Amino acid sequence: MDLAKEIAIAKNLEFFEQCLGGVAARHLFLDAIRCAEANPPLSAAGITSILCGIEGSLRYCIQETENSTELDDLDKGPNLNHPLLKKANDRGFDIETLAFPCESGSMEQLASSKPNPKNPQSYCGIVLWRNEFAHGQLFRSAFMAGDEIFSDTYTLAPAFKELITISYRFSEEVLRFRRASNAPARPLNPLAN
Repeated sequence: MDLAKEIAIAKNLEFFEQCLGGVAARHLFLDAIRCAEANPPLSAAGITSILCGIEGSLRYCIQETENSTELDDLDKGPNLNHPLLKKANDRGFDIETLAFPCESGSMEQLASSKPNPKNPQSYCGIVLWRNEFAHGQLFRSAFMAGDEIFSDTYTLAPAFKELITISYRFSEEVLRFRRASNAPARPLNPLAN
């Protein structure tokens, strides 16, 4: 057991629990950290965990503001796409926390426009990455040269590193947003009906 790695994982667990407590998708962020701590890092798995965690957490936040009684049924919510980002932005969620460095300051504009499938620059980066991974197009993110296959450790590591940074900013924004919401969602009375 590597004590330093276990301490780092424990600190991340505490951070995500404090920021995302109650959000079922919070464990996905910790899974991503475990993928980062692996030797070699499991970039593709970590990226997938972060993207699923962001999507699930954002759905949860939006449903809370709608006083939904279906907080446990997140499959009915929208995917991580431009309309979801616009809806979150309209409700006061700072979607700039999901921006890659090249998008800084332009997330609101990107989220409110309809993306052109033939132009990847018309998508918010986080949505583009989500679509690539969710639709099984991961191979586009890796490449081959002759007989040698370069693993995701090399090709995806920079994006994985950036997505971990984004996940920290995003988690802090979830905490701020949930505290600022008008009222928590009213739960179903277990004795009703």
